Amino acid sequence: MTKRGIAILVAAATLQGNVFASTGDIDIADKAYDATTKATIVSFGTLDGVIAGDSVWIDTAGVTAAFADKNVGNDKVVSLSDSLMLAGPDASNYELVQPGELTANIFASDTSITPGELGGKLILNGFAVADKSYDGTTNAKISSWGTLERIFPGDSVWIDTTVTANFDTKNVGNNKPVTLSGLITLAGPQAGNYTLKQPSNLTANITADTSGGSYLTLEGFLVAGKYYDGNANATIHSWGTLTGFLPSDSVGFDTTGVTASFDNKNVGENKPVTLAGTIVLTGRDAANYVLTQPANLKANIYAVGDTTVTDSTVTPVDSIPAPGELGGALILDGFTVADKSYDGQTTAIVTNWGTLKTYYNGDVVEIDTTNSTVNFVDKNAGKNKNVIVIGITLKGADAGNYTFVQPTPKATIERKKLVITRQ
Repeated sequence: MTKRGIAILVAAATLQGNVFASTGDIDIADKAYDATTKATIVSFGTLDGVIAGDSVWIDTAGVTAAFADKNVGNDKVVSLSDSLMLAGPDASNYELVQPGELTANIFASDTSITPGELGGKLILNGFAVADKSYDGTTNAKISSWGTLERIFPGDSVWIDTTVTANFDTKNVGNNKPVTLSGLITLAGPQAGNYTLKQPSNLTANITADTSGGSYLTLEGFLVAGKYYDGNANATIHSWGTLTGFLPSDSVGFDTTGVTASFDNKNVGENKPVTLAGTIVLTGRDAANYVLTQPANLKANIYAVGDTTVTDSTVTPVDSIPAPGELGGALILDGFTVADKSYDGQTTAIVTNWGTLKTYYNGDVVEIDTTNSTVNFVDKNAGKNKNVIVIGITLKGADAGNYTFVQPTPKATIERKKLVITRQ
């Protein structure tokens, strides 16, 4: 778009009076802001009204145009550097009336110029939105406002950073769309001379990680102790309580298919326990969290029949099987002691050491009688007298997994018969 002024050509005075002739329109080009007052004359127009046969034209040598100031605006006044002059053989017969007010527009950006190039729209080079850990909100943080490119030298322009940013949803995801709450505006003395290409296609990630507290834990997860049962299977005493998620979120957990095992089947304290399978999160907001699987789990395996156990996670002592039953202390089934005649001694003789009862299939357990003693409760004759057995122990690869109850047999010490002999 151009603006025009009109120059008038006046012929020399005649008997008929002054004769006026127009040059037509002088055109000044609109322009994009370039931080100068320079204006471009598109056309000086055409002299109109010259007497036929006369040769007259406008001398434009050295004539330039300038806006009143460099700033953006409409219908801005433009002035010429010099008065226009007539030239030609018949120029002296005419007088040129100088153009009236000339105007043109300066606009903020040249749309034909790539944004970020000088004269085009400004861009924010390096504008970025930060990734974040899940926090239950759509709030996004602008990590860098970038740098304005390109401002003409000498101009002072900056951005107003009052806008905020938001993700499309609160949920975890990669390359999630981010929108700004409004337009970023320019500020500064020369701000009105520029337009800003707003940042677009903004994305960032919401992740579930420890830095944002989105790792959940099962508080109070506990593996039960147990009495030795011939295998490494472990039982979860308590799955615990899920902690760490936002009060407004709905998250649960599913333990389907999850099992636990001791490192081996044998008796021991603080034995390592591992889980097979994965506890998974459930619920509307589960995808926004990561569950820290229970780790460093430990529990005890107690010897079969141990009546000293106080662990609340195992079968109560008064409920464990009786000695001689599977899961109870081992006994010697069929252990017997021979009756004898009174001999003034408590010594008893074992007639049958019996059979160990009852240990788990596949276990290797036997008795060791090396340091054992078997004695009547006293030396005196009597029927079904108590016999005290001490020192029978267990041996074998699996002996340490069992307790043993010493036999409590009975036997008789018959009265010794005396015979009267003649002296």
